[in-house]
Amino acid sequence: MSQFLELGMELDKESWEWLDVNHPQIAEKVQLAVSRGASPEEVRAFVLRRVGGNRFEFARRCESAARHLGGKP
Repeated sequence: MSQFLELGMELDKESWEWLDVNHPQIAEKVQLAVSRGASPEEVRAFVLRRVGGNRFEFARRCESAARHLGGKP
């Protein structure tokens, strides 16, 4: 999958930027959770538990943003 590394990183960055512009308070809390050691998968799972499965796309965006913040491809 290394042929998609840069694309994946750019998509994660875009998710972070979108979240930061459209939901800055949530972006701040995602950043805080990541700084405290939460993995991107844990962020997604928490969002889904908290807001429900009908917001799956939002939870995936939070996961992608967390991956960007954590510096993981």
